[in-house]
Amino acid sequence: MRIYIAGKYTDADRKQIDKNVEKADQAAREIARRGHTPFCPHKLTNYWENDPVLKFEDFLRIDKEWLRLCDAVLMLDNWQESGGAREELEFASALGLRVFWSVDEVPNCASR
Repeated sequence: MRIYIAGKYTDADRKQIDKNVEKADQAAREIARRGHTPFCPHKLTNYWENDPVLKFEDFLRIDKEWLRLCDAVLMLDNWQESGGAREELEFASALGLRVFWSVDEVPNCASR
Protein backbone atom coordinates (compact mmCIF):
# COMPACT_ATOMS: atom_id res chain seq x y z
CA MET A 1 0.00 0.00 0.00
CA ARG A 2 0.96 3.62 -0.49
CA ILE A 3 0.54 5.13 2.98
CA TYR A 4 0.42 8.86 3.69
CA ILE A 5 1.76 10.00 7.09
CA ALA A 6 -0.40 12.65 8.79
CA GLY A 7 0.56 14.41 11.99
CA LYS A 8 1.61 17.69 13.52
CA TYR A 9 4.39 19.63 11.82
CA THR A 10 4.04 23.28 12.85
CA ASP A 11 5.25 24.71 16.14
CA ALA A 12 6.67 28.03 17.36
CA ASP A 13 9.82 26.20 18.47
CA ARG A 14 12.08 24.88 15.67
CA LYS A 15 13.32 22.08 17.96
CA GLN A 16 9.75 20.83 18.33
CA ILE A 17 9.27 20.94 14.56
CA ASP A 18 12.39 18.79 14.24
CA LYS A 19 10.90 16.34 16.76
CA ASN A 20 7.65 16.25 14.76
CA VAL A 21 9.57 15.56 11.56
CA GLU A 22 11.57 12.80 13.26
CA LYS A 23 8.36 11.19 14.57
CA ALA A 24 6.93 11.14 11.04
CA ASP A 25 10.21 9.86 9.60
CA GLN A 26 10.34 6.99 12.11
CA ALA A 27 6.81 5.99 11.13
CA ALA A 28 7.70 6.18 7.42
CA ARG A 29 10.72 3.92 7.94
CA GLU A 30 8.61 1.38 9.82
CA ILE A 31 6.02 1.41 7.04
CA ALA A 32 8.81 0.74 4.53
CA ARG A 33 10.14 -2.09 6.72
CA ARG A 34 6.66 -3.61 6.61
CA GLY A 35 6.79 -3.74 2.81
CA HIS A 36 4.68 -0.67 1.99
CA THR A 37 5.46 2.65 0.31
CA PRO A 38 5.32 5.59 2.72
CA PHE A 39 4.77 9.21 1.80
CA CYS A 40 6.03 11.63 4.45
CA PRO A 41 4.99 15.25 3.74
CA HIS A 42 6.96 16.37 6.79
CA LYS A 43 10.16 15.53 4.91
CA LEU A 44 8.98 17.01 1.62
CA THR A 45 8.20 20.48 2.96
CA ASN A 46 10.61 20.66 5.91
CA TYR A 47 11.84 24.28 6.29
CA TRP A 48 9.31 25.61 3.78
CA GLU A 49 7.36 27.34 6.57
CA ASN A 50 9.51 30.47 6.19
CA ASP A 51 8.88 30.85 2.47
CA PRO A 52 7.20 34.26 2.07
CA VAL A 53 5.02 33.12 -0.83
CA LEU A 54 3.75 29.73 0.35
CA LYS A 55 0.77 29.77 2.69
CA PHE A 56 -1.11 27.12 4.71
CA GLU A 57 -3.54 26.66 1.80
CA ASP A 58 -0.65 25.83 -0.53
CA PHE A 59 0.58 23.10 1.81
CA LEU A 60 -2.92 21.62 2.04
CA ARG A 61 -3.32 21.70 -1.74
CA ILE A 62 -0.03 19.80 -2.15
CA ASP A 63 -0.94 17.35 0.63
CA LYS A 64 -4.33 16.60 -0.91
CA GLU A 65 -2.77 15.88 -4.30
CA TRP A 66 -0.48 13.31 -2.66
CA LEU A 67 -3.37 11.84 -0.67
CA ARG A 68 -5.22 11.20 -3.95
CA LEU A 69 -2.40 8.83 -4.91
CA CYS A 70 -2.42 6.88 -1.64
CA ASP A 71 -4.29 3.80 -0.47
CA ALA A 72 -4.24 4.64 3.22
CA VAL A 73 -3.31 7.27 5.77
CA LEU A 74 -1.47 6.78 9.05
CA MET A 75 -2.52 9.25 11.74
CA LEU A 76 0.36 9.94 14.13
CA ASP A 77 -0.47 10.26 17.82
CA ASN A 78 -0.18 14.07 17.63
CA TRP A 79 -2.61 14.50 14.71
CA GLN A 80 -5.34 16.15 16.77
CA GLU A 81 -2.98 19.06 17.54
CA SER A 82 -2.76 19.88 13.83
CA GLY A 83 -5.41 21.65 11.79
CA GLY A 84 -3.72 20.37 8.65
CA ALA A 85 -3.74 16.73 9.82
CA ARG A 86 -7.41 17.02 10.80
CA GLU A 87 -8.19 18.31 7.31
CA GLU A 88 -6.09 15.54 5.76
CA LEU A 89 -8.07 12.94 7.72
CA GLU A 90 -11.35 14.43 6.54
CA PHE A 91 -10.13 14.43 2.93
CA ALA A 92 -8.75 10.88 3.18
CA SER A 93 -12.07 9.70 4.63
CA ALA A 94 -13.96 11.38 1.77
CA LEU A 95 -11.69 9.51 -0.67
CA GLY A 96 -12.45 6.24 1.10
CA LEU A 97 -8.85 5.65 2.15
CA ARG A 98 -8.08 3.17 4.88
CA VAL A 99 -7.10 4.88 8.13
CA PHE A 100 -4.47 3.52 10.50
CA TRP A 101 -4.31 5.02 13.99
CA SER A 102 -0.97 3.41 14.83
CA VAL A 103 1.92 2.01 12.82
CA ASP A 104 1.28 -1.24 14.70
CA GLU A 105 -2.01 -1.55 12.77
CA VAL A 106 -0.19 -1.55 9.42
CA PRO A 107 0.07 -5.14 8.17
CA ASN A 108 3.53 -6.58 7.66
CA CYS A 109 3.84 -7.57 3.99
CA ALA A 110 7.62 -7.63 3.85
CA SER A 111 9.20 -10.84 2.65
CA ARG A 112 12.36 -11.32 4.65
